[in-house]
Amino acid sequence: MQLNPYGIPLILSSIIMLAAAKRIWSLGFSRGERPFAFLLVACAIYSTAYAMEISSASLDLILFWIKAEYLGTAFIPALFILFSLHFTGRANNLSKYSLTALFIIPAITLILVFTVEHHDLVYQDIYLNMEGLFPIISFNMGPWYWVHVLFIVFGILFSNLLLLQLWLNTNPVHRKPISIVLTGSLIPWLGYIFYISRLGPWYIDFMPYFISAGSLIIAWGLVRHGLFELIPIARSKLFEELPDGALIVDPKMRILDLNNAAQHYLHLTQADIGKLVKVSLARFPELVKSIYSNSDKTDLEIKIDRVMENDKENETTKPTWLKANIISIRNEGPVIDGQMIIIRDVTERKQFEEKLYYLSTTDELTGLYNRRYFIKVAADELERAKRYHKYFSLILMDIDHFKSINDTYGHSAGDDILRSLGLLLQNRLRKSDTAARLGGEEFGVILPETGLDQAYTAAEQIRKKIVSSPVEYEGQTINYTLSAGVTSCYSSTNSIEDLLRKADRALYEAKEKGRNVSVKTDQ
Repeated sequence: MQLNPYGIPLILSSIIMLAAAKRIWSLGFSRGERPFAFLLVACAIYSTAYAMEISSASLDLILFWIKAEYLGTAFIPALFILFSLHFTGRANNLSKYSLTALFIIPAITLILVFTVEHHDLVYQDIYLNMEGLFPIISFNMGPWYWVHVLFIVFGILFSNLLLLQLWLNTNPVHRKPISIVLTGSLIPWLGYIFYISRLGPWYIDFMPYFISAGSLIIAWGLVRHGLFELIPIARSKLFEELPDGALIVDPKMRILDLNNAAQHYLHLTQADIGKLVKVSLARFPELVKSIYSNSDKTDLEIKIDRVMENDKENETTKPTWLKANIISIRNEGPVIDGQMIIIRDVTERKQFEEKLYYLSTTDELTGLYNRRYFIKVAADELERAKRYHKYFSLILMDIDHFKSINDTYGHSAGDDILRSLGLLLQNRLRKSDTAARLGGEEFGVILPETGLDQAYTAAEQIRKKIVSSPVEYEGQTINYTLSAGVTSCYSSTNSIEDLLRKADRALYEAKEKGRNVSVKTDQ
């Protein structure tokens, strides 16, 4: 048997398709690689067998190669559908039963073709036509032949529609690579046009030529442009109008898509599509680190200073809190196909939380911390002292004769004195120190890593400053003093209660000594 010249292109394309199938098979299995590899093998079987059919001279040999053709052509539409479902991200909804149903018609077709001598369901009145350049088979089409043809039409058309919908719903920036796949899927229709219109020579079936060409174009696009690495994202109007920012990242950490809200929140533009995350989001290092960690799901809050829209000239900024939800995208299996980052403005919630925290930890009158927060900080310092063998000091202060001041000048005057002492403590203490109003006219100060003598010196400085800083109230000068008890905490101190009792005894002793005095104790 001599190879027909019309069969040479088919043999060559089959060799290329098999090589491409091997290459694509090695890419993985989560994004349609395996179905497309099988599709290439099926097309290679179809093309090779058809090349051998038109090179054969006897009816028996031609029938043999026709049966071989159906090992490929019977399964091409099902594999084409399966590949399109995977590539467009719709395969997750494909159940085992749906997958089985997809291959029922191909299986029946294959059985009927291999038993064609015993029925007329596929071919009727088969004979060898010798009128042309080379022998070809002629026949009348049986009922199942039309089922097979309609299934091929349906498979190609359905795949065309899936890919067209993906193309329409994709960001224009990403349409070019998807256009390659869409174009390849449309080429088989040219084979039908040639066959139906009899444009080719001597009734040659041009379907294997055009199916091979279309498959090779798709394979070239998938391998050359890395299309399997792109996650198909339906970019509808809803995506664009989401109030939350949406950012899509591929496995190579490139920005695939983003909506208007993401551009606004993250100061990005359409020009950032295709760029690396670490480049476009360099101003958000914590977000970049979380994206690169490839965790299944990550929640992250980011604080940024945003320039006010109505004052861009002076670049007035206000703090803005963003919450980023990073979600891994998987089609099938353990492979991460990309990430979706949802950005939400949570500034109002954070401001509300900060206000609640302020109210729960702060004395409203003086602006100092309250007793609850003071006890918490003291407990933390005690724990640190025990763990690291550190020490800290504590001062309890009480305004002398405060009831008398209220009785003489009024409660508003007393409030002014409390506020004055609170402001003095804020200005005189270190940032690491904690000052609080413990209740009424009693105040407390925690001084981390401060010895007893240093704490006593600090208490004396505060006491003397108060003596020289009377409060002016409604034209009257109000002089006041305070007494202070000072103690230190070492790792041997058992509890905060013990520490407060020591400081309280020292304060009581200061009162007993006539007030306006500081007393220290480590007992």
